[in-house]
Amino acid sequence: MELQKKQLQQLSDWLSVTEERIQKMEIQPLAEKLETLQKQMEEHKVLQNDLETEQVKVNSLTHMVVIVDEKSGESATAILEDQLQVCVCCNVLY
Repeated sequence: MELQKKQLQQLSDWLSVTEERIQKMEIQPLAEKLETLQKQMEEHKVLQNDLETEQVKVNSLTHMVVIVDEKSGESATAILEDQLQVCVCCNVLY
């Protein structure tokens, strides 16, 4: 269960960083110079690739088997499921 928690935390951190990236891109006006516009397009392509790569990880997390040990009860499993649901919903928005 600790591995799943770690993976969810990593995903949550990645989503926070990616959200900041997107917000920075949103406030940049569309470039007028071709060279600058090409750079902006490349940044968007990199973001798209990052999103697609992370989607694979999210898909694997949604299909994971949660191993519950004796120390963690049903509430721990429920919390883990809630965290995963939030992460999946956030990722779908992008």
